Amino acid sequence: MHYKNRAKSNVISVLRTSAKVMRFLDLSYNKLENVPQDALRHLKALDWLNLHGNNIYTLGLELDWGSLRHTLSSIFLGENDLRDLGPDSPLAHCKRLQSVSLDSNKFLILDAGTLPPNVHTLSASHNIIKRFPVELLDTLRSLSWLYLRDNYIETVTSFTFKHHKNLDKVDLGDNLLTAIPLDVFNNTVTIRDLNLDYNYFKTLPAIAFKGLKVGRVSISMNRLETINERAFEGVENSLEYLDFGGNRLQKMPRALGSLTRLKYLYIPSNNLSEVQSDAFTTFAESLSALSIARNKLEELPSLALKKCTHLAHLNLGYNFIREVNDRDFVSWAGRLDTLLLMNNRLGQIHAHTFKHTPILRELSLSFNKIAELHPSAFIDVATSLENLEISFGLYQEDFPDEALRPLGSLMWLALDNNNFRTISEYSLRPFRYLRYLNLDGNRLPKLPIGIFNPEIHKHLSDIRISYNHLQDISSYMFDGLEELRALSLVGNQIRRLEPNAFKNLTNKVSILLSENKISRIDARAFSDIPYLLKLDLYGNQIQELSLSSFHNVTNAEYPMSLNLSKKQYRHSPRAIKRRQRSLELHVRPCCRFELQHARRCSQTVFRSNRKRLEESKFRLQSYNQTGRSCVRAFGQTRGSHCSAQ
Repeated sequence: MHYKNRAKSNVISVLRTSAKVMRFLDLSYNKLENVPQDALRHLKALDWLNLHGNNIYTLGLELDWGSLRHTLSSIFLGENDLRDLGPDSPLAHCKRLQSVSLDSNKFLILDAGTLPPNVHTLSASHNIIKRFPVELLDTLRSLSWLYLRDNYIETVTSFTFKHHKNLDKVDLGDNLLTAIPLDVFNNTVTIRDLNLDYNYFKTLPAIAFKGLKVGRVSISMNRLETINERAFEGVENSLEYLDFGGNRLQKMPRALGSLTRLKYLYIPSNNLSEVQSDAFTTFAESLSALSIARNKLEELPSLALKKCTHLAHLNLGYNFIREVNDRDFVSWAGRLDTLLLMNNRLGQIHAHTFKHTPILRELSLSFNKIAELHPSAFIDVATSLENLEISFGLYQEDFPDEALRPLGSLMWLALDNNNFRTISEYSLRPFRYLRYLNLDGNRLPKLPIGIFNPEIHKHLSDIRISYNHLQDISSYMFDGLEELRALSLVGNQIRRLEPNAFKNLTNKVSILLSENKISRIDARAFSDIPYLLKLDLYGNQIQELSLSSFHNVTNAEYPMSLNLSKKQYRHSPRAIKRRQRSLELHVRPCCRFELQHARRCSQTVFRSNRKRLEESKFRLQSYNQTGRSCVRAFGQTRGSHCSAQ
């Protein structure tokens, strides 16, 4: 239950009626300065309490918490004004309490004895805590998740816990740590996932994680320059995930040579210029994902990868790689699923480049300078490749029909921001499973009739051909695409929409035609689109819009939002006045409002000329002969938003 009453008395009166049955209570984002004990103490079944985002500065006395001491298991106290939990913390007496959130308060310290021993999750991120609360943790025998992110902790004091702790997650990111003391907890703690990102580590000393038996370590976004060869001694057989991203490493750390079970290795955004041939030898058979993106590699590290036969994800984007060929993938890429090579310096893709990647599913070649794409470049991944991205990457004027023709399994194709000037009606025929097509930012002057075939493109749901040079939309261009949900033709030079240009689109669909030069929309340009949710015609040159342009569009349950706003100009005071005149029309059907009846309405016309827009308000009502449909519009000269219901 969620109450946002401002007055404490109102809260009390509401809660008393549900004292025996209420289990969940949300009082977040009010102006409470104290925990409303008078309202809460008699609740016999309350299990979950949210007091996040108030002005609470004290939790009061333990006795005032009444039945909550025996029922409460989760409490959220984030974004309040708490500085401490009090000398006799009420929370310490909540016997069933398991989850505590103290985020975004003003805590300087978390004292021992302020929480019950069975707390499972403690979150105190975004405070001003300077000391790692080892004494408190010693009393929390069931603790599994600890979040102390974004505090002022400079070091972790060596400590021996009375009972061995198994922590699933410890997040100390965004603090002031520069090192972790050697054997910090004397083998009394096991940490499955340790997050140390956004700290100030410059080096990792020998046996840095001794005794922790850590499985996942993130030490990204620090200032690491050196890593001792013995840094991972003691966790050789437990460490599976390692993230060194955003540091200052010049070479692949030799310390990796001691790891035997590493599955995920991320070293992006460093200064690596090469990868030694034996860098991954000891964990080659377990490595599943590798990122060396945003470094200074000039070639694909095929020698280092030659034994990584289980590698599924490889990110080498944002390097200086000039060439890839089939030899780079020999012996190791049999299970490669994802290959990211965006933003390198590739100039050509050779024949059979991916010959040794038989199950490659996702490939990104975007942001390169590919002048030559061989017709047989992708022929060896014809049945496996589903996602292909070559945005800002191809330097040719013709759609690459030959190279893409074998890719019959493609579901996602992004070829935006290239230099295509031509595309044929057969270019998209091979892609029976295509769902997403992006051709934005090319130079296509027209779309050939038949390029979208309803018998072939049965799954196509998102089409983007914005910012090209299209001049008109021919009849039946977008006809019968049953799964189409989004169509963007923004920023072209379209002047005319021909009859039946958009027809038989049976799914819920939005059509964006803004920032074109449309001055004419023929009768039945939009036909048989029962779930047209949005039609955006902003910034065109439409002077009059007839309902005859719509045939069987929208229905009683799903109204259409129609935007006819004018573009804003900023050249002169007169132009400033002009830009205030906009029109946005929302068409909501009354009963069975079907726009095919418009021809019976004696061709009712909406005119967005200056005289109409200069009126402070206008109302236009139109009824057909049977009285079954109506349109109403209301508008104002300044930022006019007109709705028809």
